[in-house]
Amino acid sequence: EASVLEQQLLCCDGKRKQSESCSVLYSESVRGHSSTPISEIWTWYSALFNRNIVMKDLKYDDKDLLAFAPTLAKHVSGILPINSLYKESYKDIKDIQKLPINNFDDIISNTIKKERSHNPQTSFEGIISKKYKLEKEMVTLAHLREDQLNTIDLERYLQRLFHENPEILSSQNVQLRTNLRRLIRIYDYLKGKQTKSL
Repeated sequence: EASVLEQQLLCCDGKRKQSESCSVLYSESVRGHSSTPISEIWTWYSALFNRNIVMKDLKYDDKDLLAFAPTLAKHVSGILPINSLYKESYKDIKDIQKLPINNFDDIISNTIKKERSHNPQTSFEGIISKKYKLEKEMVTLAHLREDQLNTIDLERYLQRLFHENPEILSSQNVQLRTNLRRLIRIYDYLKGKQTKSL
């Protein structure tokens, strides 16, 4: 059975006027352009999903989002941040077990891991104080080890980025989008781990 979000996506196929049931997400994602290719719609849904991990601004509960996540993951990079949404009670959702991250360093690229040993970073605040350009700042934050990060600082940082530029995940700068999605995945992993320890 299709999840609520899947049903909405199916009625937003980019070829016909959306029905009322999917108008909110559709209008947020493609701005109502009926000729938008379906691949762009999937990309927008991925951006909304990632943004929601930080901003919690989609009007769907965690179970609906998780039910939609495996389908969405197949149409984008195969990777979505779900750790902060996931609970053991949702383990029966089809294909959901493929998506959680079990190890912090699985989020970090091999390049960053190598650079980390040559150019260790000392703290979140230390990086922010250097006033790097945004792209460099984000990738440098990803050089921090798990024990150097906390969810409060990262959440405030990411929320500020989205408040300053609500469309940042639609930037034409591919590296900027990649760096931001990585930080969202780091935040999601830490938040999920924190929730499980409560």
